Amino acid sequence: MAFSKRHLATLLEELQTIVNRMEAGLEDKSDYNRSRDRLRDIRAKLADLEAEKAELKAQIKTLKVVVEQSKDTGEAQEPNSTIHDDEDSSLEEVAR
Repeated sequence: MAFSKRHLATLLEELQTIVNRMEAGLEDKSDYNRSRDRLRDIRAKLADLEAEKAELKAQIKTLKVVVEQSKDTGEAQEPNSTIHDDEDSSLEEVAR
């Protein structure tokens, strides 16, 4: 009988070890899935920021052209004006 109890205790200990490993594996899978979801969100934000960066670079380029044109012509433009503002005002003059 003593041999059986010792053997049973050893089996229970091994069973507990296996269950602990399985539980750790499930936590690892959960962490992996959470990390993949986070990575997907971060990549989406990165794509949005890169698009915004490209748009801002285009605006900067446009504004540099406006500044260079105003320097070349010697005209003083309002600080908040853009090429599009000039185009809109010229269209209004034609419509009148």
